[in-house]
Amino acid sequence: MCWGWRESFQNFLNDLHERPAGMNIDRIDPYSHYSCGHCKECDAYGWPANCKWATRQEQIANRSKHSLKGMLLERIASDFLAAK
Repeated sequence: MCWGWRESFQNFLNDLHERPAGMNIDRIDPYSHYSCGHCKECDAYGWPANCKWATRQEQIANRSKHSLKGMLLERIASDFLAAK
């Protein structure tokens, strides 16, 4: 979690607001940080805002979209097309 949110829960609420019913925090890019995109740490490292509220189904889809299998299939397809 980035410095801005660790420093103050109010900062977190200002960015994401109250948790909607049935939703949980999710990272847009599951390999990146829980980041607000505008605190000192995010600015220093160039981290974008990377969190949203999501349903369990959205979280599962986000995870599978970024799975190792999915990345390998993309790489194989990319290598195959580059070889043509």
